[in-house]
Amino acid sequence: MVELSDWYRPRFSDLNILFLTEIQPSFAAIWGISTGETGQKYTIDPGLWVGALYRADLGRNQALTVSARTLLGGAFKERTCVAFYTILDDFAQVNCRLAASPLPPDETLAFLVSEKGSIEMTFSLRYEIRF
Repeated sequence: MVELSDWYRPRFSDLNILFLTEIQPSFAAIWGISTGETGQKYTIDPGLWVGALYRADLGRNQALTVSARTLLGGAFKERTCVAFYTILDDFAQVNCRLAASPLPPDETLAFLVSEKGSIEMTFSLRYEIRF
């Protein structure tokens, strides 16, 4: 048995820092950074947050806020392991998560995760009544 949690535990968790910069009284830019994350068998690249926020006062006690932001970058890449197979009597590159599966070692490599960044986008709509 091999404990996978040690390989997929981050050395330093991803840290996201976001800022809101007012451009006009009702419009602001959202910007920031993502530090990325690295574990023994994976990497998440750093990224840049960009977005915008608009606030409309609908009356004395009402407001509508619309915001959107996305992360540019932040690609995820999983690394391989080297495992010894007694049937082959040799070491082989293998997907760490599938090393004990019935698949031949070279076929497990097709299941390594490699995702492009910029797949996260947040859209928010907020209606506020103050009383």
